[in-house]
Amino acid sequence: MPYKSSTLFFFLSVIVALSGCREVFNNSVNNIEKETDEYEVLEKNIKKLNSINMHKGLIIYQNNIIPKKVSYTSYRDRKTLQIYKQFEFKSGVGESVEVYTRRSTEVLNPITSMKSLSKHWKNIKTYDFLWGKRRFYDSQYLPIQYRAAKIKNSNVTCIFFMSSGPESRRDHFGRPREFLTGYYCLYNYSPTIQTVEEIFDGFSIEGEGLKNELFSERKKDVSAIMYYKNSVKKVIKKITEISIFPLNISDKTENRGSLLSD
Repeated sequence: MPYKSSTLFFFLSVIVALSGCREVFNNSVNNIEKETDEYEVLEKNIKKLNSINMHKGLIIYQNNIIPKKVSYTSYRDRKTLQIYKQFEFKSGVGESVEVYTRRSTEVLNPITSMKSLSKHWKNIKTYDFLWGKRRFYDSQYLPIQYRAAKIKNSNVTCIFFMSSGPESRRDHFGRPREFLTGYYCLYNYSPTIQTVEEIFDGFSIEGEGLKNELFSERKKDVSAIMYYKNSVKKVIKKITEISIFPLNISDKTENRGSLLSD
């Protein structure tokens, strides 16, 4: 059967060629990762995203917004690594996106408008809101800008939030290499400044970006981590249903030099 033999030879040749391409691709990835030694810990932790026993990234664990289910997906290219999460609480929902640069030569242009971003979140994009004023809170774990909003003709109140990591020392404009944004909405919720800030004190970024103290693991996370491991239903998604993910906010660092140098 010469036809079948030649066909078999053809497929074997394709497999060998693809294996060679895969080796070249893997070598390229390895070279990229070598350029980002300072983020090796971040990369190792992200690889654990597919483990059902671990839950990396943003953890919300405080008062009446302890989650019962979290769905998440991740995205990675040469510039950034991003994590999208969808939270289900006993009396509400939430979503978040985290962005981390993979190279020291990359920075982020953080989104500044929580109002415009609200039109893209999966669970709430069709609703109209009555907006409160923009506020800032330097929480126990990270500095947060936030804004309350009530869904019109309902008993649902949402808190939108965003936070940026430390400024890059290589960037003239002091832009960050880490960015977090999201919201949570609760039914029959009458928040005060104090209760909202208490919830933010329960935020943490467990295991992510350990290079910076701002996003480092803390002992206070232990109870939350154990709860997430043992009590939260986790769903890993291949894709996400929000149009803005992944966020296109990465940029090259820009350094104009020092005023005191030649």
